[in-house]
Amino acid sequence: MDLSSLFERAPAVTLPKGGALVFPHTKLSASGHLVTAVADAVVQSGADRVLAIGVLHGPREGERKVHERSVDEFSLDAFMALVDVAAKRAHRSPPEVIARYPFLVGDDPATLPGFGDLRALVDDGCVVVATTDPVHHGAGYGTPESDWTESPSYARAAILEQTRALEAGDYGAFQRAAQACRSDFRDSGPTLAELLRPVRFDVRELVLVDYAETLGAAQPTWVAAPLLECRA
Repeated sequence: MDLSSLFERAPAVTLPKGGALVFPHTKLSASGHLVTAVADAVVQSGADRVLAIGVLHGPREGERKVHERSVDEFSLDAFMALVDVAAKRAHRSPPEVIARYPFLVGDDPATLPGFGDLRALVDDGCVVVATTDPVHHGAGYGTPESDWTESPSYARAAILEQTRALEAGDYGAFQRAAQACRSDFRDSGPTLAELLRPVRFDVRELVLVDYAETLGAAQPTWVAAPLLECRA
């Protein structure tokens, strides 16, 4: 895929001062323009370093900590590639991307081993982005058939339930909401909120990405791909 073509569809966003932008990591063909918007915002901000908070997929095994690297993890791949493209378009050197993957955050992100290192990066002026696909819904994700729907308003409500809990610092409520809609914001969300608190989240753009064919599942099977603004 020609990554430069994504810039033509990318919405104009600005990296909020002291805040963050959150992008999806679904199919690049469906939501890549939202990742592009964040990559371009980082480059246009003039930042030399960016802390990118990723998601660890696969089995929920391993050590509770902030991981610096994960074999075969893909959640930040598109963003890192698009930062390079955005920098070339802006005729500047790309910023250093510091990729980190919090794992098993639970309801107390501040006690996560390695969290202090993230705090130090933010205090040193490092800008922040994160990624999530906050709703996985439908036949392919084990949603009870009685609850099947394919509605942006349903997805938006599920996202707002998560972000309002993060805004309140109620990480227990957030984890319950995340589990209910199979959100992979479970680790990156509380980490981001605790780093930048107090925070407020806004849904800037939202795309529902069809995963029925990918999973060999019945319709509806979809993932919510939002662009979120996190203001401190």
